[in-house]
Amino acid sequence: MKKPLLFVPRFCILLMAIAFSTASVYGATFTATASGAWTSSATWAGGTAPSLNITGDQVIIPTGIAVTLSNSLTINGALAALAVNGSLTQTVGNDTLALGLGAITGTGTLDQGFMVLMPGSTLAFTGSV
Repeated sequence: MKKPLLFVPRFCILLMAIAFSTASVYGATFTATASGAWTSSATWAGGTAPSLNITGDQVIIPTGIAVTLSNSLTINGALAALAVNGSLTQTVGNDTLALGLGAITGTGTLDQGFMVLMPGSTLAFTGSV
């Protein structure tokens, strides 16, 4: 009498665990749908404001939308991105927009007190700064 192959179910469980653990690599996408404050849920589709520390999310400010920022903002993650086709204005002069890993793109307006670009960052912004 042969013993059942017990390693097959275990192997399938291992494959499923790997597949599900890599499914959460991508962050959320936040799109501004109304002009307003970065931290206001009314500014963003779905009613949730993005974090001030973007590590894997994509944040989009479309043409015609003006978002104000009264805190420092850090973009630091290989998949993190900020696309500004409208405007992003920092209302407090000594706050910083810091870009580590990740990208800032767009054709809009960035009005920031301080901007720090770290090694590994991508600034592909062709609008006005």
